Amino acid sequence: MKKKLMALLLCLTMVATLFAGCGGGGEEAGGEAGGDAGVKATVFWYEESDVYLSSVRTELNAELDKLGIAYDNQFAANDQSKQIDQIKTAIAGGTNLLIVNVVTSGAPDTAEDIIAAAGDIPVIFFNRAIGTDGSDVAVLADNATTCFIGTDAPEAGHMQGKMIGEYVLANYDTIDLNGDGVISYAMMKGDEANIEAIYRTQYGVEDADAVLTAAGKPALAYFDAANTDKYQVDLGGAWSAQAATDYMNTNLVTYNEANGNMIELVICK
Repeated sequence: MKKKLMALLLCLTMVATLFAGCGGGGEEAGGEAGGDAGVKATVFWYEESDVYLSSVRTELNAELDKLGIAYDNQFAANDQSKQIDQIKTAIAGGTNLLIVNVVTSGAPDTAEDIIAAAGDIPVIFFNRAIGTDGSDVAVLADNATTCFIGTDAPEAGHMQGKMIGEYVLANYDTIDLNGDGVISYAMMKGDEANIEAIYRTQYGVEDADAVLTAAGKPALAYFDAANTDKYQVDLGGAWSAQAATDYMNTNLVTYNEANGNMIELVICK
């Protein structure tokens, strides 16, 4: 995640340099910072309350201040239509740089709509993949003023799965609370449609199982045999800690030490 933020900040530095080189400085722009770099940026966040993105916003705001880039933060309340309207309003108001944490992940059509609305205005998508397979959508290759800053979603899933498997293997007897030789797990998925969540949910278990079975241990066992999805998802798509807490409180009423069917591992994506 830190690499993703650093890449975004580097991209902003390059944009500021480009604007300064084109003679864009001098006007005192509005927003939350001075406009010495000649850039008037609007940052669009899918949701204001996301804890991780709150930390990203703090770092990003500090970097924008340092670069002298005028900026405004807009929050879409997890509503893609609202975010599109915010983008159009910002463009009409004179924004010349769009930094977009898109609401709907894995939706190339949405990205294309934003790029079309932007015209010649640079667009930096970040954090949430805009392609359907974790890679850039074709429109990025055809547009020199648009880029995506993020992780390779499948790779992140593979890395996390391997780490989970290695952790469980190294602590097997401690994690196996009921001593039955099998690790029972619960999986929390932050968003049903988010590409990162999809791959981390899939490979987080598949690759962990590969590590365990290669070492002669049983694969992980999902705690609720009736749940064929083998995960519980935040239905609001807001990666809510409260949603995960509510699920676990309900789970533990039935799956607990007294009943001998304990949840021994919780994986959150």
